[in-house]
Amino acid sequence: EPGQQACLPCQEGFNTTQRGAKAAGECLEKCKPGSFSKNGLSGFASPDGVEQCDECGVGTYQPEEAKTECIPCPDGKSTGKTGSVGLEECVSICGDGRRSSEEECDDGNTYPGDGCDHECKVEGG
Repeated sequence: EPGQQACLPCQEGFNTTQRGAKAAGECLEKCKPGSFSKNGLSGFASPDGVEQCDECGVGTYQPEEAKTECIPCPDGKSTGKTGSVGLEECVSICGDGRRSSEEECDDGNTYPGDGCDHECKVEGG
């Protein structure tokens, strides 16, 4: 507004893409935990169209809002689903082809007789 002395904050859970926004309509929703976008906001215009927040992919998580990327699970672990929000969702998944410290082996399947059993333990023989 002309003559305004200070900026007004966006409502809770919203932010702008730049300083000096002139209208409440420039406040965009922040990406929620478990998701991300190019600038951490949803509904902004880009050359590719209107950008939305994407869920974190399998094997990644994001505990905070308004982030531009998700965090990979450590130690060969995975989340087993999209949209994970915490490190505690990263677990060993036998048969996913990613050996964690909790597995003796992980050959990408749970079939017996191939040297690595369905519990990701090395088969004797």
